[in-house]
Amino acid sequence: MKQKNVILCKEIKSKYYKFNQYQCITDFALHYKDPRYCSEIEDERKYACIIEFFHQNLAFKLDIPRICYNMPNPYHDKCLYQSAKYLRSKIPFDWKTYRNKIYGFEIKHPVNWIVKEIPNPTEKVVMTIHLTPIEPPGIYIHFRV
Repeated sequence: MKQKNVILCKEIKSKYYKFNQYQCITDFALHYKDPRYCSEIEDERKYACIIEFFHQNLAFKLDIPRICYNMPNPYHDKCLYQSAKYLRSKIPFDWKTYRNKIYGFEIKHPVNWIVKEIPNPTEKVVMTIHLTPIEPPGIYIHFRV
């Protein structure tokens, strides 16, 4: 049944048929919450169809951010921006933020994690940052700046 609807979308004939096909398939993919149908669009607008999943809060259906890497620009940049925005909205509100004003970055981490800066003035690496959970076992994250 679903595939039949995509075929009907492709049969749209009008003055603006390419736009209508794109909109029909995009609406269809969003309705069924299935980004795989975006691949049925025959030009670069298939990427716009996928990006629409971010706007409709359906990004959980996407393989983020891997899906963005195969897109040409400007879709690649838009996809990465939307995926970062989506993923940022999924960070729990009670997480803390480690900020490094010297190098201009920040890292969100769970409240029960310890952040430790270790300067490395003799190496090419300026600083190492360890993020570790208070109670092992857990994961250990190691950044080098």
